[in-house]
Amino acid sequence: MTNLSPDATATRLTRSLDQVVEIETPEQVNVSVTIAGIGSRATAAVIDLSLISIMIMAVGLLVIAPGFVYLGQGSWVLAIGLVVSFAITWGYYVMFEGLRDGQTPGKRMLGLRVVQDGGYSVSFAASAVRNLVRLLDMQPFPTALLGLLFAVVSRSGKRLGDMAAGTIVVREHIRPVHVHVPSDPEGTVSAAAALTEEEYALLHRFMERRAALDPVYRDALAVQLVERFAGRLPEGASPHASLVRLYEQEHAARARGEAARDARGA
Repeated sequence: MTNLSPDATATRLTRSLDQVVEIETPEQVNVSVTIAGIGSRATAAVIDLSLISIMIMAVGLLVIAPGFVYLGQGSWVLAIGLVVSFAITWGYYVMFEGLRDGQTPGKRMLGLRVVQDGGYSVSFAASAVRNLVRLLDMQPFPTALLGLLFAVVSRSGKRLGDMAAGTIVVREHIRPVHVHVPSDPEGTVSAAAALTEEEYALLHRFMERRAALDPVYRDALAVQLVERFAGRLPEGASPHASLVRLYEQEHAARARGEAARDARGA
């Protein structure tokens, strides 16, 4: 019987309690992702809200307070302050999620990321919708019980904003992946087509959309495709490089085949 240390036991228990879902991509490949827990999301939110509060206070001291002194009308200044506060809060999330591939500073510190359903990197439009609905998720303010309730009940941990935008918050797992690619005697794939039409269509879809995929999903898909095409890949290359070379060779082989058929037909 193997004795496990307390740390190892705790690690296995934590992993067993992880909420994992399977996402089927357009390449018909299932990718397992770990849904971000409520605790880590709440911690990230506290960090982000702290930064937002600092920004709002800075703007208030530099802009709103002098305006209150000169205008002397509290209702107008209050209205302006609310608009500015909303713009800073909404813009903070949209800009960081759009420019930093789904990660605000808080999410980055906790190893979380927002991605779109299907594994795409979150777009500005999806982030805009997601964070506009945040106004509902924050009710009753500031407890955010409505968003918390939906995140707990949803199998994918989605709050209302995620449901409206088609997004999901996942926890990243950064770990090396070792894939054994059987060697080809000559180091190259045969000049003839090595893939079936279905396999070539699958590889073609991956190559078309890989630039738009979230890096975590892209790497997971590449590994699974390498395993699927084992024995027909170039030797000694990384998963991504192997797939690129295989795609180029398959495309060239099919082009030569079409040219030969056209020549025979002529």
